[in-house]
Amino acid sequence: MTKIKYIHCFGTSHTAGGGFEFETNYKPRTEILKTIYGRIDEPLTQYNFSYPGQLQNFVGKDIKVFNLGKQGFGNDRMYRIAYDIITDDHFKVHENLFLFEFSGIGRTEFYLNKIKDFITINYQHTIDKNGNLTYDGVDLIGVSHSYFYETEEFLDYVKENNSFYESVVKNFISYETESKKIFRESEFFISYLLKCKINFYYTAPPIVWPEFVDETKNIVFGDGVYFKKNNSILQFSSENNLTIRDETNNQYEDDHNSYKSNKLVSHIIYNKLISDKIIDEEPLEIDWEWYKKTNFIKYDK
Repeated sequence: MTKIKYIHCFGTSHTAGGGFEFETNYKPRTEILKTIYGRIDEPLTQYNFSYPGQLQNFVGKDIKVFNLGKQGFGNDRMYRIAYDIITDDHFKVHENLFLFEFSGIGRTEFYLNKIKDFITINYQHTIDKNGNLTYDGVDLIGVSHSYFYETEEFLDYVKENNSFYESVVKNFISYETESKKIFRESEFFISYLLKCKINFYYTAPPIVWPEFVDETKNIVFGDGVYFKKNNSILQFSSENNLTIRDETNNQYEDDHNSYKSNKLVSHIIYNKLISDKIIDEEPLEIDWEWYKKTNFIKYDK
């Protein structure tokens, strides 16, 4: 019997199940999702189509898999919620496993008194006319409480205050300081996890100095024959034509992980947890060729 009772999956939209917002009120998205994926004999929910939802299918009812990823959010949210879980009076180290998808620069979290919850500011460093990244400016991409699940009131608020958020990124954010910050905070967080003897792996490794890298925390996605290997779920999908855009033959232009990718990723994670004796089960052999050839959206009952 496995000791693990809870698996906590953290990350960005790539963990959350970005692209599969079946429950949104944004009809253009729900209509195309139901048209393309409606024939698949599984619940049409974002959770189910995410890799944590698919991992839940593998581990069964004795382990609860929580999807704590969220569109637009990044490391700030991950640090905050993981800390809350670990410091809870009822938390037991041996019962919990954490899967962390670390994000890069461009996601900063703030608490907004108006809604009494956290929001994220997404930004990118300025792109010049040739499409090259520059380090002399920052552009606001968006402000969100939950992309594709926003209320009209929140959208109106953002529209009315957009100039304020543009001012924030242009006056208080620089590439140099953000680069140092992401290294510093990632290393502090990992040190905290190790001190607390937390069971954890990376689904996308942190940005840290080479001497701080612990390869045992990486999960290798891919076999090197049918799928190129990578230790990041988003890079694995991108390099192996496993995005939603690829899966739908450009019918649905979204570059998040596809349904196939999330099924395969969860299968790989499941076997990794068994091989590392986190879960006391027999591994389920991965038929890499079958995954390569199978198109799940042409599902035949």
